[in-house]
Amino acid sequence: AAGIVVDWQPAATLPPIIGRPLQLRMLFKALVDNAIEAMNIKGWKRRELSLTSAVDRDCIVVAVADSGPGIPPEWRHKAFEPFFTAKNGSGKHMAPAFARQQVVADHGGIIDLEESASGGCAAIVEFRLDGDPI
Repeated sequence: AAGIVVDWQPAATLPPIIGRPLQLRMLFKALVDNAIEAMNIKGWKRRELSLTSAVDRDCIVVAVADSGPGIPPEWRHKAFEPFFTAKNGSGKHMAPAFARQQVVADHGGIIDLEESASGGCAAIVEFRLDGDPI
């Protein structure tokens, strides 16, 4: 409905990890919702969402990237603080903080924000295959 082109490139197969399926679904839904919201700017022409998964260095790596306005480098670590918002005071939410502190950390993983190939934001989530914390 928002005119977003989705580029979905999942790995053909991924090894299993021990985790809480509902929390993991909530994590990835929150990341996709944030990406969609970032591109939901009146007049924003390029609306592309990229979802990828792969195994790299004994880790499952999932990336959710958008072509929105992005997050300045100095805000990327702040984005994981509760109640942080890049909006001008409207619609504060805790999705990135929740994602990092409650779900990713509980599963021994890491999450980081980078600039996407399209200039927007990419959330990169990594979980070790052996279950040990990263």
